Amino acid sequence: MRETGGSLAALAVQIPALAAIIVWRRLRGLELEHVEGNVWGWIGSKRRAWRSPDAQAIRLRGAHSVSSADAALLTRPSRPKHTLHEVTTMTIYRTPIDTTSGPNCGPTSIATLTGKTLAEVMAYIRQTIGKGPNWKGSTLNPKWKHGETFIKSGDIFKSLEHFGANPILDAALNDRYQKCQIKTAAEVLPRDKAYLILTGGHAQACVDGRLFDQNTSEGGDEARAFWGRKKKVSLIVTVDRLPETKIEEPKPMTDAIPAIHATLPETTIFGLTAVAVAEHEAAFQSANGEAKGLRADANVSKIEAYSVLIPVIKIQNIKKGSKRAGELRAELEMAGVSKACAKRYMEIGQAAAKLPMLKNVADIAATLNENDIKTEAALKNVCFPTVEKSIVEKLVDAAKAGTDTPDEALQALLDAAAVINPAAQDVANTLVAAINRKVAA
Repeated sequence: MRETGGSLAALAVQIPALAAIIVWRRLRGLELEHVEGNVWGWIGSKRRAWRSPDAQAIRLRGAHSVSSADAALLTRPSRPKHTLHEVTTMTIYRTPIDTTSGPNCGPTSIATLTGKTLAEVMAYIRQTIGKGPNWKGSTLNPKWKHGETFIKSGDIFKSLEHFGANPILDAALNDRYQKCQIKTAAEVLPRDKAYLILTGGHAQACVDGRLFDQNTSEGGDEARAFWGRKKKVSLIVTVDRLPETKIEEPKPMTDAIPAIHATLPETTIFGLTAVAVAEHEAAFQSANGEAKGLRADANVSKIEAYSVLIPVIKIQNIKKGSKRAGELRAELEMAGVSKACAKRYMEIGQAAAKLPMLKNVADIAATLNENDIKTEAALKNVCFPTVEKSIVEKLVDAAKAGTDTPDEALQALLDAAAVINPAAQDVANTLVAAINRKVAA
């Protein structure tokens, strides 16, 4: 009886895994499609049920019992490659296909919310609202504090009306989120509408908690990852969402697998959980590696920019603070370089032009590379070297910063000496007073 009972217990433990295998084999008979997704899309697909431990269990093809499944968990399974088709209805928001860098946050946000191209929006603003021939995309937009009449006369509100976005000014929303950080507002704004949010002089579109401007990814950035997430809200314009369209979206095959989590033994659950965590960690490492590569590419572009700028400064003999320096800086800004960045380019570029190592203007890039100057920070350190202060100078600076008078600073240093060597305590207690008596005499 004991042997029979043991066999029945073992069979009961194996039933869930056997059921999973049956479902798996049935699904293999369906029409499948191989989906190649990049790592960012994979990470962002948090709706995917294949993340769950249950789905991981089904993917263990060679597991014919719970015990063999436990053994298979020792190796990391591959990502799911087969999907079923799922037709859903949704609206996909993207920044315009012709997005360019520059002071065009307003037109870019309008184009994102209305499904237009950047060129269409800028053409309307230039021709109808009226902008000069050198206009690059900046817009005039009153804030919530200026009142609805002035806001509705602004460039952005007029453009949203023209392109059929049905813009409205929701007083409750504007009062509630005025001067709130945009990352907070974006996450809690109702999802049945889309929004154009002003933060000071910057405009961005907001849809489903994601923010869009000329600096974000095509599909926008999550609010807490948005580059300007700490900017304060000054105006919210509510607009209608774009019409929904039916799209055929890949759906993980494991979505169709019934949950068996509650029936699995604890050892299997722990093992499956470990595999799931390992999958996500591998995704993070891969994405992190890609991010490092992007940073390296960005640094190369930055140094190439200085390699173009420095020869011009040297050849044209542009002096710091001169009228011509101001003209070059203004041209940088007109070309789309931010004001702060243009200032930094000029400051570092003019200092670099004086470096002896960069005497040959025809070989700036090679010289910087030979001297291991591969980032803007490294170039700045060479141009503006910092002299390391001695420990005595650092102590004096700390004493002065933490006290109000020279006597108090001196006493602080004497007290510090007494802490190091208690024999100096008598001197620490009397020296300042003795010096003052001598000066008075």
